[in-house]
Amino acid sequence: MIRIKLLLTYIVGIVLFTSCSEEWMSDVLPSDKIETSEAFKTVRDCRNSINGALSKMQDEEYYGANYLTYGDVKAMDIRTVKAGKRTESMYRYSETTESSTTSLWSHPYIVLNNVNMLIENVNKIEIDDKATISNDNVKYSEEEYLKVIMANAYALRALCHFDLLKIYSRIPTGQRGDAYDKLGVILADKVFDKKSNPKRSTVEEVYTLIYNDIAEANKLMLAKANFGGWFNADGIKALKARVDLYKGNYKAAYDAAKELIDGGNFPLNEKSDFIGSWKGVNQEDIFYIINTTDDNPSREGIGYLYHKDGYNAMYVTDEYRSLFEDNDIRKSLFTDGGVFKKYPDILVNNIHVLRVAEMYLIAAECAVHSAEVPVSDGRDILNQLIEKRTGVANKIANDADLTLDRVLLERRKELAGEGHTFFDFIRNKKDIVRTGDDHLASVSQVMHVKWNDFRTIQPIPRAELNANKLEQNPEYAK
Repeated sequence: MIRIKLLLTYIVGIVLFTSCSEEWMSDVLPSDKIETSEAFKTVRDCRNSINGALSKMQDEEYYGANYLTYGDVKAMDIRTVKAGKRTESMYRYSETTESSTTSLWSHPYIVLNNVNMLIENVNKIEIDDKATISNDNVKYSEEEYLKVIMANAYALRALCHFDLLKIYSRIPTGQRGDAYDKLGVILADKVFDKKSNPKRSTVEEVYTLIYNDIAEANKLMLAKANFGGWFNADGIKALKARVDLYKGNYKAAYDAAKELIDGGNFPLNEKSDFIGSWKGVNQEDIFYIINTTDDNPSREGIGYLYHKDGYNAMYVTDEYRSLFEDNDIRKSLFTDGGVFKKYPDILVNNIHVLRVAEMYLIAAECAVHSAEVPVSDGRDILNQLIEKRTGVANKIANDADLTLDRVLLERRKELAGEGHTFFDFIRNKKDIVRTGDDHLASVSQVMHVKWNDFRTIQPIPRAELNANKLEQNPEYAK
């Protein structure tokens, strides 16, 4: 269990991805041999730091499993298979101060400490003005390459803070209307040492850091940069679209999403290609986390949790399967018995963090929420997505039919298994209502969970309360 005070001991540059060339990586020290005081001297060291941060995001404790399953099994479309499975406490809303999934708190802060070490030490970097670095046949000076690295550091810092805010705080579009609305998370804008005693910042203060970091990442990013598994300019724009949606900045979210849709860099898959697109890199991926045969969460990852020959811990509900018409290609992602196939390999699956399909859904939702976005535009954009998945054009015939409930329905159908549905409902002040008779026994208390139920945000783990004397979320043990 890793506490904020102890994060300084975590060594940067844990695992190096294969997106670097052999020449580029040939003289890098093993990451577990690099002392913090000498970790940042060259551009290579900075590259190692970003890869180390991404490696921790790849873990089953973060995007490799837990973060995705949290956003799904707490909703209505994916359920834990039986008592005793590792997703049961999330599914039953039974987390407590003493027994919550502490990695949802600790792992983002591990990543944050990693990127903060880089941000604080970047001025020490020795730049070789004559050296060039190639990536995917594109040449960069070391100065250019360092800009891309630092853009990723700021983008990752924004993403991690946003993830923490969604789980441990009342996000602005889901306010209860009481004092707890202001409780954000610990603002990790620097490296914490053993003497640090950080407190929770307000939600607005955390959002300010997120927006500032996105702006800094955008300023540093080069248009030509496109490294597999890293943020590029489009990835930063997609992250901002998601943050703006949650924050309620609907016109800004729509504009960013529409630019990505119109840009053509990430076309929607044809219906015939959709199922196969989940293997390896998906052309709809704007930002994704790489897993390889040599570097993956293995039997603790999302694929093993879903796979019938793995832990078989989760499957899709009867209610979810009933949402689809026969001509919808997404029906092929699950079996009649509910086995989900969005992560087709039992061990090795890339994590699709930001997809262009989400941008279509963001644009449509913004048209519902904001008078600044024409409803007809939102309807047309959503129809484009529906047509790609079903082959049926103009599925939503009238502007009046573009409602929030309809958009949330389409988000459920498209994004299940990617960690969205629970957050989509709570941020829109919608209750979680589970129907059908395939839920576990003795879960009647969570068949209908109010959007402002205290259990819809997580308790700060006991270890962190003890270490930093933080204010606990409402109605949990302090």
